[in-house]
Amino acid sequence: MRRIAKSFNEFKTVMPGLALLTISLISTAVVVSLGGAGHSWGRTLNGIVFTVILNLYWWMIVIKPVFGHMFMYDKCLKNFLEAVQDDGMTARRQNIPGVQKQLYNVDNSMSSGVGVKAHRPV
Repeated sequence: MRRIAKSFNEFKTVMPGLALLTISLISTAVVVSLGGAGHSWGRTLNGIVFTVILNLYWWMIVIKPVFGHMFMYDKCLKNFLEAVQDDGMTARRQNIPGVQKQLYNVDNSMSSGVGVKAHRPV
């Protein structure tokens, strides 16, 4: 797929994750500063906070595809197929002459090899 930014937008995924990580670090710092790291209530509180934060982060990533598949299947399938087709059409429209030669040192510009000298490796 060519629309990496649209398909896998890491920024939208990382920012809430970073906020949740900050909350968990602050809660751990508060528990440690109160002396709870040596007591069962502090370890239990940290475990609960980490569990809640991990579940929140997982559901933030998964809820849109799961909800769409369960309740709006036809609409989500249609949007997905349109995005795949549009991606293919965009790739065909952006057929840049000479891009294979520039990137891969492959010349696809000639339709036949008649009258072309063979390339000899040095």
